[in-house]
Amino acid sequence: MERQRIIYLDILKILAIILVIFNHSHWSIANEGTFWNFMQHFLYGVCKCAVPIFIMATGAVILKRETNYKEILKASLRG
Repeated sequence: MERQRIIYLDILKILAIILVIFNHSHWSIANEGTFWNFMQHFLYGVCKCAVPIFIMATGAVILKRETNYKEILKASLRG
């Protein structure tokens, strides 16, 4: 049984890997002004979503569910 790759999940994993690397690269812009200080903190905040993205993408591959959004919405509204 041959498995097909899911391209959007691969792209999400690549994005998550880049964000994790950026999060662990302790670069700083010292005394470059308020804007750059804000950008540094903003980018570090964005990077915090990398691990959950990676875990969800991996879980989607492992579980192999064939569910559409309509079924998910119905299940969540039922409780």
